[in-house]
Amino acid sequence: MAGLCVGRNGPGVARREADLLRELGADGDAEVWLAERRPRWIHGTPDAARAQVAAFAAAGAERIVLQDFLPRDLAMIDEAAEFLFG
Repeated sequence: MAGLCVGRNGPGVARREADLLRELGADGDAEVWLAERRPRWIHGTPDAARAQVAAFAAAGAERIVLQDFLPRDLAMIDEAAEFLFG
């Protein structure tokens, strides 16, 4: 299972990161919290998200279950579908 945090551009990703931090109540240094998750999540702009999916595939993954921590952000689900599945 991989967490999901994507956006159309850098500011969109940053807004969703801030939403995640609020929603999950992450304490301490926000950048440290995010840095620990970025490598194992589908995270970032469309190109970054596709690259992460490709890296999982190259490592042998045949399926990825995406965990959405922002279920009220339906636009992110639409964007992720567009980015990853065209």
